[in-house]
Amino acid sequence: MTVPVHGHCAEGFLPVKQQFERNFTNGGEVGARVAIIERGETVVDLWGGYTSAAKDLQWADDTLVCCMSVSKGVVALCAHILASRGLLDYEAPVAAYWPEFAAAGKHHVTVRQAMAHQASLAFIDNAEPGDA
Repeated sequence: MTVPVHGHCAEGFLPVKQQFERNFTNGGEVGARVAIIERGETVVDLWGGYTSAAKDLQWADDTLVCCMSVSKGVVALCAHILASRGLLDYEAPVAAYWPEFAAAGKHHVTVRQAMAHQASLAFIDNAEPGDA
């Protein structure tokens, strides 16, 4: 069965489109979208497949998706760029950059601990609106 793929892909990015299509035929992907922006220009904007395993509705240009944990890589990249420029110190307390974070005994938590999920901040218990 051929999976429908829509959108556009600049010539220099055809391998991205080919891999995107392979994800449906070889990777078990049901539906997806990918976009790449290079120097302000959208060079890849592809969507395809279906919105569910039932394959009763094709993925559309405006299909909504629940995105979990997608910002972690972007945040890590930004943090590393800031650190490489001397604008972020991994050993500094988070509160040095975000003073309100120090509330409730978190003044000692370093940027490194927060980024490595070692700050013991698994949940917020009895938090009030505005608590950091």
